[in-house]
Amino acid sequence: VCSSDFVAQQWWSYLWGIDNVTNFGDLQLLSIQFRVLASLCSLANQSIDNDKTAFLSNKLVTLEAMSLSLFQTQIDSLTAAFITQTPDKFRHTQSYIYETFRANQLLTIPETNWQIAFTTAAYNYVIATVPRASFGNNYSCITSLNSSSRSLYIDANSNTTLLPGVVAGCLPIDGIRLSTLECFFDSNCILNLTSIASTRTTTIWIAKPLNASTPSNYSSNTLIGSLVDSLFMEDWGIKTTTLDSESEKIGQDQLNYAKENRTSTTIQNTDFICILFSRIIVERGCHKELFELGG
Repeated sequence: VCSSDFVAQQWWSYLWGIDNVTNFGDLQLLSIQFRVLASLCSLANQSIDNDKTAFLSNKLVTLEAMSLSLFQTQIDSLTAAFITQTPDKFRHTQSYIYETFRANQLLTIPETNWQIAFTTAAYNYVIATVPRASFGNNYSCITSLNSSSRSLYIDANSNTTLLPGVVAGCLPIDGIRLSTLECFFDSNCILNLTSIASTRTTTIWIAKPLNASTPSNYSSNTLIGSLVDSLFMEDWGIKTTTLDSESEKIGQDQLNYAKENRTSTTIQNTDFICILFSRIIVERGCHKELFELGG
């Protein structure tokens, strides 16, 4: 998704058009939702890069030498925690921003959650805002912001076209999260959408549908919100290595040799060594310095 045409600026600009917009229609709202999707892709990628940099800067420090199998277990545990915690941190940050927006009842530009109402002389012509109530019976964006959605219709020449899997919510981010990938794979859906968009003044740019033959963990009916929560990841590409008994024996022999003779190649080439006694540093320096001291 994040490498597809659907997050390209040309695509959402094409849907928006180049005419001045005074009353937002569903076509402009869809353009905004695709722009939100592109932003989420960028934020997810940035979050992964930042957390990966922080993770790779960590160092595993132990009080004594450990076996290679125990070392591998520690690495596997740290890696598993990284894969779990990175999406959790991203969701927490997104939730904080989302709830702040909702708690302050801020008005979105396309007025999908609140709409401006012009009062009469009886109310001194005050410009007020009222919550949207067009997402179903007995439903208002003031009481339940993200629990419901409506089908997103694209109108042209009084003809109504329903886009499969594409919905709108109280906020544009709700709409894109509650939508599915169905239209992304459907060339007919994209063709209908572009045919309608082309009736306005705009720069023609048609998105290519996703390739259904490409292996993926996500089906066409997957909610885009699920992709966002998983940082759009198909595979973290982190493989754990299980050492065979012979490799572990060789490594363990090297560790034992290092502990007994203290002059293995690894220790000799170490930049800085600290000698601990009862968890207190009693000697420090490179291998050559410590050797000359008789350490």
